[in-house]
Amino acid sequence: MLMRVTPILSLMLALTINSLGQTRPANLKPGSLEAKALAFFEQIKDRSFDDYLKRARLPKVSQSHKTEVLAQISKGKEVSVSERMKQKLSALEPILRYHERDSVIEIKVVSLPELFIGLQGRAVLLISEPALNMLPVEELQAVVAHELAHEYLWKQLMEAREQRAHEVIREIELLCDGIAIITLLRLGLDQEKLESGISRMMIFNARIVITDPLYHPTKDQRTRFIRAMSEMVRQRTGTLSQSTN
Repeated sequence: MLMRVTPILSLMLALTINSLGQTRPANLKPGSLEAKALAFFEQIKDRSFDDYLKRARLPKVSQSHKTEVLAQISKGKEVSVSERMKQKLSALEPILRYHERDSVIEIKVVSLPELFIGLQGRAVLLISEPALNMLPVEELQAVVAHELAHEYLWKQLMEAREQRAHEVIREIELLCDGIAIITLLRLGLDQEKLESGISRMMIFNARIVITDPLYHPTKDQRTRFIRAMSEMVRQRTGTLSQSTN
């Protein structure tokens, strides 16, 4: 199964790249999950990551599709949003605008026991009431940036989930971390809140729901990748700034 999915992953976002094994990121073990994910971003040839994401962005979903997705959400699970909640949700607007989804994706707060944030059908962002209440604003922004990144890899993620291709799903998770880091640094936000936000959610949820660890990178893998990716994005952004002065 993995052999059928992995070539798709290597071509995701319509990017033609060289063999991932040819790239040897500093401080990352060659061939490791995090080294493969970093190599994907290192070999992007666009002038900037902004340009790349614009080129790779999927067409917006139709209004009829969005209506269908909204109809699937149980009305009994929706939570009435207070003024305090609205203020916190407003901090997500720059993330949505950066990905040109502010007029497309609708946010719904739902009643669930766990900390949950997920993109449904590329049209609705579900946030559980505990997640909205317990995550600090910067962590909420970071986790949402990760979730919105899933849209760039939507087809690959759906195929990998259907085939239970755990290794592929873990790599996609790191690639979404990478897009989230690009987003956060571009908006002047703290990229370290991505790791702390995801960690907070996983620790809390471990006491409530059963999750499959095979679908997630380890904490150490995530830490190594986030640090290496953050450094690479800063270096590339700095080089671009110097070349335009």
